[in-house]
Amino acid sequence: MTTNIYPGPRYECVGPDAEEVRKDHFRIHINTINFKPYKLTKILLKHIPDTMDNFGSYRGYASFGLDNDIIKKIDYDIILETEIFKNTTVGKIQKWYFESKYRPGGIGYKTTEEHFAKIVGKKI
Repeated sequence: MTTNIYPGPRYECVGPDAEEVRKDHFRIHINTINFKPYKLTKILLKHIPDTMDNFGSYRGYASFGLDNDIIKKIDYDIILETEIFKNTTVGKIQKWYFESKYRPGGIGYKTTEEHFAKIVGKKI
């Protein structure tokens, strides 16, 4: 929490610190990644270091969020890390598994087809 020397309401004078902002963006991005969470933490620490303290007040941060340039850099690194993951052995195996399961004739395809037929066949 950073403090401000100006008089006024607390929400206008006090703002989040780097750790709070990293936690906030970790919560935002954790459901959109397909690689290990520690790598997301590393990306956020790279772009939001502990020395950074220019996030404004809580009110301003809640209204306007993080600077767009920083968000673009974070998003770029997340996309880059995702592409790296896709090219690893684990990523290729995962891709092969889902493609073989859900292609026509695959077990996932057949299960979905049977479920759809059962639902369509029911009288409403």
